[in-house]
Amino acid sequence: MNKIIVALFSILLLSNCTQVIDIDLNNSDPKIIVEGSITNEAGPYFVKLSKSVNFDQSNSYPPISNAVVTISDETIIDTLIEIKSGVYQTQRIQGVIGKTYKLNINVNGEVITASSTMPDLVPLDSITFLISEFGRGNNEKIYVPIPHFKDPISSGNSYRFKMTVNDTLDKTFFVDNDDLINGLEYQRPLFSNDRELKLGSTLLVEMQCIDRAIFDYFTSLNSSIGNGPGGGATPSNPTSNINGNAIGYFSAHTAQRKLVIVK
Repeated sequence: MNKIIVALFSILLLSNCTQVIDIDLNNSDPKIIVEGSITNEAGPYFVKLSKSVNFDQSNSYPPISNAVVTISDETIIDTLIEIKSGVYQTQRIQGVIGKTYKLNINVNGEVITASSTMPDLVPLDSITFLISEFGRGNNEKIYVPIPHFKDPISSGNSYRFKMTVNDTLDKTFFVDNDDLINGLEYQRPLFSNDRELKLGSTLLVEMQCIDRAIFDYFTSLNSSIGNGPGGGATPSNPTSNINGNAIGYFSAHTAQRKLVIVK
């Protein structure tokens, strides 16, 4: 591979906003961790509540039980039921594109809120692959997926991609927006720091259209990697749409998937 190709590959590698993040909050004041979402797909939807621990403790986050959790729109207030420790499930609310959803959590009198508006769905057309010879520690070729779709002419669209390789979720956070590609064809490779695709691999790509607050949340996590002891602690106060003594996110987003086999 000549120097021009190597240089091009390096530029592509740096163009995506991707990092592997294992949450390890370096904070002496424990906070509630919120992970919640509602989508355009049929429910139920889930909110997970846990508590952060100090960086020198086990990287296991205690679930929070017996909270009162609701998700509402302009017509419905849905009280979630706890289906297992720290995991709460909706009963009747349904996600609709264009609607704004509000999350309300009460943990022993401590109130946490968030809101998110579900963007329009941008159809995912196809998945192709960039073939790379930069495998980890061997000469075997790896395959880097490239999602293809047309970004809408309206600006301000943000995206998140999740990859599952051979039934194992890739831990890399893939987020992007249309600041440089507004109205154009999207075809940026999803470079992973966690999983390699090879011939015969099964890949499930989930594309989410997310609002700006969720894009900012994952981007702030990515940009903050390296702070704290050991160079790998996630910051205790990333940008978030969560209000209260809590961190995390509540996302109203669209979801669509494509399953492909590398061949």
